[in-house]
Amino acid sequence: MMVKNLFLLVPVLLFQACDNTSRDDNIEKAQHTKTIKHTEAWVKNFGTNDGGSPNDSVRDKEGNFYLAGAKIRNNIGKITLTKLDDNGTFIWTKTYDLSDSKEAHAITIDKQNNLYLCGYTSMDHTDYEGSDIFIMKTDPKGDLFWKKSIGSDKHDECEDIA
Repeated sequence: MMVKNLFLLVPVLLFQACDNTSRDDNIEKAQHTKTIKHTEAWVKNFGTNDGGSPNDSVRDKEGNFYLAGAKIRNNIGKITLTKLDDNGTFIWTKTYDLSDSKEAHAITIDKQNNLYLCGYTSMDHTDYEGSDIFIMKTDPKGDLFWKKSIGSDKHDECEDIA
């Protein structure tokens, strides 16, 4: 029987007594076989008190993980990009303050390990009616190449990118 390994990175939000003013981000790497037996490779916790959370993840060809999400403070969101190594060790986090409120919902990677993030932007984190789509590209170190916004006068939001 041939066994293939699938690595799964799962962003999980843990709430303390249903109070979202303080939460930890729990990142789990699990190893699965074809018969769906679960072997936990590692679990990492890193906490934030600013309402931040990862929304999506991608793995590069060297085995590093990139987490895309947002850090939200006073109803203003800033895009976050976090890099972890194959063992879940924190390498860096970049925060992008690109005006208005933004939140990354999805991330993908190309053959050169450049990262593409998408999500939404609005005047503040409560004004979803006037939101637009944003797409941005960074290098593997998280340095911004470009960003684009598109949308209408309605609610526009990017949920996935390929």
